[in-house]
Amino acid sequence: MAENNNIKLSDIQIQEGDIVEYQISANSNYVVSTLADQDTDEVIELYSAYRR
Repeated sequence: MAENNNIKLSDIQIQEGDIVEYQISANSNYVVSTLADQDTDEVIELYSAYRR
C-alpha cells in the first residue's frame, strides 16, 4: 500500500485562484509561489510556506 506524503502548505484558494510557478528550497522546508493569485483572482502576489 502506498504511503501518502501530502503536506498542506496554505489555506483554501479562491475559486479561480492559480499557482503558476513555484520553487522548493534545497532542504525542502520552504515553498515559494512566485506567480500566484491565491487570495484575489488576477492579482499576482508572492507567497511562501514553511513546512512544519
